[in-house]
Amino acid sequence: MPTVSYYGPVILNNDKFIVQAVGKDRGYAVVHPKDKVELQGPTLATLDEQKRMNGFDVQIHYTGERAKAYPYKAKETTAEQGEKAQASKTKEAMTPETLIAKAQEYAAENIKNANQRTAFLKHMEAVTQQAFQRGTATPQQQASKPVPQKAQQAPEQAGKGIER
Repeated sequence: MPTVSYYGPVILNNDKFIVQAVGKDRGYAVVHPKDKVELQGPTLATLDEQKRMNGFDVQIHYTGERAKAYPYKAKETTAEQGEKAQASKTKEAMTPETLIAKAQEYAAENIKNANQRTAFLKHMEAVTQQAFQRGTATPQQQASKPVPQKAQQAPEQAGKGIER
């Protein structure tokens, strides 16, 4: 017996049907008769009882006429969450000292020319100083920075557009 599977968010959940958005851009819908779908796990059962399944991602697998529904996390979603967790760990551990230490380690291993290595490290120190001072600027320092003005066209060219 062939198995057919559908993945996507629930867009309607009532007493008789579960309607699920499917497809690459979620432009299609599949209507699942509830009497043919067995909800797996306490999460789906609770959401169904409370009629709060709308928007929840599910995967529904059919074997013949019977189906089983499971909570679903898309690979992209779990990958994005992993990347965000890694980025937050990196940000938490990032201090000017650790950044400079990593730059020195990189320079020692990868830049053989002493002058280039020194120039690279000076640049990294300057950039690091700017990056970490930017986040800690006081409101007075931020207010004293000049605000860029919108460029104005010369009056004689204002109505003509660009000449080539």
